[in-house]
Amino acid sequence: MARSSRHRRDRVDGVNAPAHSHGVGPRRNLYLRSWEGEADCVRSLLAEAVDLETFAARCLPAEDLRFCSDCLREVTVNRCEALRTLILDAPYLTNLRVDHCFNLDTIEFLHPSSTGGPLKVSSRGAYLGGTARRN
Repeated sequence: MARSSRHRRDRVDGVNAPAHSHGVGPRRNLYLRSWEGEADCVRSLLAEAVDLETFAARCLPAEDLRFCSDCLREVTVNRCEALRTLILDAPYLTNLRVDHCFNLDTIEFLHPSSTGGPLKVSSRGAYLGGTARRN
C-alpha cells in the first residue's frame, strides 16, 4: 500500500522536503545535503522561505546563512566547514544545532521574542568564535 501524501518526500535539486498536496504550497521543512551548487542559490532559497519551520543542512559551501521566518522553530547545520556567519531573525526558534562547524565566528539573533520560550543550543565538535560564544 502506498504511503499517505503527508509522509511522502520529494527530491528537487538536492532539496528534500515534505510534499504538499498537488505540489502546491510553501515548503516548510528543508533538508540540504552535500550541496554542490552555488552558495547564492541557498541564500536565495532561504530569503524566500518566510514560512520555513525547520531547516537542516549538511556540508553546505556557504560562508554565511541568514534566516528570516516567524515560523522557524529548528535549525540544524552539520559539517558546514565554510560557514562563518549565521544570522537568525526567528523569534520562536527553540532548537539550534551547529555541530562540527569549525569556522563559525558569528551567530547573531535579530528580534528575539520574550514569548518564544527557551532556546536549546548544541555545538558539538564546533569551534565557535568569540562573537558566537557571547550570543
